[in-house]
Formats: sequence, structure tokens, C-alpha cells
Amino acid sequence: MVTSATKKEYAKQAKQVIELTARFLGEWTEQQVQHIAITKQTPYIWPLGDSGYAIGNRRILSDHGYWQLQDTVHEKVYVFDGKLSAIFYCLCEQKGYTKLSESIKSADAEVMKLKNDVVHYEASVERAIKSRKSDSINIWSARLLDAKLRLKHANSQLKKSLTSAKYIKYWE
Repeated sequence: MVTSATKKEYAKQAKQVIELTARFLGEWTEQQVQHIAITKQTPYIWPLGDSGYAIGNRRILSDHGYWQLQDTVHEKVYVFDGKLSAIFYCLCEQKGYTKLSESIKSADAEVMKLKNDVVHYEASVERAIKSRKSDSINIWSARLLDAKLRLKHANSQLKKSLTSAKYIKYWE
């Protein structure tokens, strides 16, 4: 007769086999998609669960609100602020639209920088209000207003680049 401890061991071993098999199948599928993308020179998009996407020979992974672009050996290449920016950058880069991919990359970097500036200036205004320094309030408020205006313009430029990228026929 089989004891309870033996049943638990079998269940644990079965769970490990299932996990290893699932991991192997996921990695094998990603390798096959990359192989097809390279041989046909077509950047296929493959979801990687909730973590991100494999696009051709690159990966885009979610990283604390940002999107990290990785190369074939899973080393970080670049970090994007928006998912669409990362996806269209990969597609444009792999299909040879270098100018458009660089435009997306630089516009996204500018948006990310200005978002950080706005957060910094808002915190500085709050500190100045708490310390009741009217000169500091005026200076930080002016910088905040300027950063918000530049952010609006940068978002507009990024949107134009993404719209241009959206209408390219990548799979022909």
C-alpha cells in the first residue's frame, strides 16, 4: 500500500516535470519564431505572457512602468517610456526604416526626460510652498510650466512618428 508521503513526493515530482516541460516549450517556441523571423526577414510578434513581447530577434519586457528592449542574448539595449514606442522601434529597426526608428527613439527619450522633469518640478513647487518661499515658488512654477509645454510638444512629435510607423506594411 502507498503511503501519504510517497503520494506527496510523486505529486511534487509531477509538478516539477510539468513546469520544466512548460518552460522548455516556451523557449522552443520563442526560438522557432526567431528562426522564422530571421529566415523570412519578417519581424513576427509573439506575446511572452504578461511580461512582454518577442518581436523578431528582439524582446520587449515590462519593467516597472517602462519597456526594456533586449537583444538575442537577453541583454538590455534600451529602455522606452511607452509600449507602442518600443514595439514600433523594433519593427522599424528590423525592417530597415532607420530614420523613423531613430525618430521614435529620440522622441520617446525626450518624453521620458520631460515626464521626469515635471515630477521633479512639481515636488519642488510643493517643497517651496511648504517652506513659504515666494521666490522659489515662482521659479519652480515657471520651470514646471515650461516643462509641461515642452512635454506637450514632445508627445505631439512622438505621436507623429508613431502614426507614420503605424501605416508601414511590415509583412509584405
